[in-house]
Amino acid sequence: MVELNRKLKPCPFCGSAVGITNCSFGVMGVISCGNCRTKFVIPWNEAESPKDLAEAWNRRAENGT
Repeated sequence: MVELNRKLKPCPFCGSAVGITNCSFGVMGVISCGNCRTKFVIPWNEAESPKDLAEAWNRRAENGT
């Protein structure tokens, strides 16, 4: 998994910890849940670096940030 200086919010489905498991910045970033094994793919236009990926992941519909 990729090391981040920024904490990732937990999985919105089961509440477990998540981590970046596959990165191809410029194409996509993948975040995986360690419990329910859900994979979240974030497209390159939202995540061109690990910092961008963390910011995109941590943004939630209920708060818009």
